[in-house]
Amino acid sequence: MINKGDQSPINGDCTSLYERVIMIQKYEEKSVYLTSNYSHHHSGHFTLSRSQEVAGAAPTKLYEQCMCVIVRNTQTAIFQSALYKEGIISITGLLAKEIIRRLVRSRHLTTDLLRPFLRSSSLTDLDLSRCNQVDLREVAKLCFNIQHLTLTSCRLVNDNIVNLLTKTCTNIRSLNLSYNKKLTDFGILKICQNSLLLQELNMSWSSISDRGLLYIAKHCSNLIRLNISSCKSITGEGVARCLEKSCFNLQSLDLKGCVIDGRTTIKSSTLVQLNLSNNIFLTDTAVTKIDCPSLVHLLLSSCSSITDAAISHILAHCTKLVLLDVKHTNVEEPSFIQTDTLKVIYFNGCNRLKASCVEHIAKNCKNLEEIHLSQTQVSDTSVFYLTNLSALKTLNLGRTDISDVGVAAISSKSHQLQYLDISWCTKITTLSLKNLDMGCPNLKVLKIFGCNQITHEVINEFRLTHPVLELGAAASPLDWAKYDKIP
Repeated sequence: MINKGDQSPINGDCTSLYERVIMIQKYEEKSVYLTSNYSHHHSGHFTLSRSQEVAGAAPTKLYEQCMCVIVRNTQTAIFQSALYKEGIISITGLLAKEIIRRLVRSRHLTTDLLRPFLRSSSLTDLDLSRCNQVDLREVAKLCFNIQHLTLTSCRLVNDNIVNLLTKTCTNIRSLNLSYNKKLTDFGILKICQNSLLLQELNMSWSSISDRGLLYIAKHCSNLIRLNISSCKSITGEGVARCLEKSCFNLQSLDLKGCVIDGRTTIKSSTLVQLNLSNNIFLTDTAVTKIDCPSLVHLLLSSCSSITDAAISHILAHCTKLVLLDVKHTNVEEPSFIQTDTLKVIYFNGCNRLKASCVEHIAKNCKNLEEIHLSQTQVSDTSVFYLTNLSALKTLNLGRTDISDVGVAAISSKSHQLQYLDISWCTKITTLSLKNLDMGCPNLKVLKIFGCNQITHEVINEFRLTHPVLELGAAASPLDWAKYDKIP
């Protein structure tokens, strides 16, 4: 075990992958302070020097340093001979996955380097996203143990390749083929026929049509999660037939960006999560045809044609709903019936939302833990209602009209709050920081970007006195560009 105060360098004659990886696995979770300098010689010797903690120095994991050495030297003869000679039986699946991920990201992964990893029984999760220098036909010959395969945006993926891969990967449970336009319904048919254990399938941004959906419904009886978002050839009728024919175990369905209109009936007794976001054709009529009594998560963001009637219907009929996302819609004052299940609501960008709606939420959703009201007409009055929610932990009020008065109300009653975003609320001053400091001891994240009445000196002083708090604030006007825009 490494002691933090130990001054001796960590030296290793690691001329084989086996020895290097054993060292990584042994010290993987041990945080030590390392200098950024280490020397690596052609003989395979390398040195990692540890130093004492110094003011302002960030702790670095030995794991990260070792991984850098391995990835940097994948092209050396010593490394490649070690791969074939000693094998990688002792490498854990997670470690092998991380090495491959880094090689893909650095564009150093080749078919020869990947082959020994594929022979390892420990590697069950393979991600070759955007990797176009590996021969997938060679991968297909050796991927017997792969259970989770990701080939997002691979130019080499086509119907024949996925047929070869799924014939070999008979144990595959999860398959991600998103952003592959060369895949057609024929490829989907082969996937479904070969992958009888398939539970998760992601075909988003592909060329799949209603015919491909019928193949999925016919052959994939164990399917739990299906993502066909932004597949422009999919219709509402095809989705309805798919749910009718089979997919009786389906729990999650992502139809974001698909054309679902008022003629479509989405009916499923097992569906728990449904994403219908980014659909300008989705109307109140279509929403009222959703018959999913087990629904827990419903996402309807950027569906500009739905109104209060649709939301009121959902709240009345989906009694198990925990999360409701209606960002950037035209809702004003939907009827919130009394519920103990609803815990998360997204109203970001709903600029027609009325203060009375917030009042109804505070009265009827007593167990609410998270509410997002950025870019709405929320004012200090609305905030007073929200402070009555004793379970509230996350509150997003960015780009609203609240002032120090609203923040003072939060500080006086919402002592359990852990996340607060008041970015670009231009009425906020230094007084709000003082109130939050006293009234919200459990606060872990505070975002105050664009609050130009709070000086940089005050922000820097607040950072020093609250080292554990994650403070999102611009140190200078130039840093405002780094602000994560509110979704």
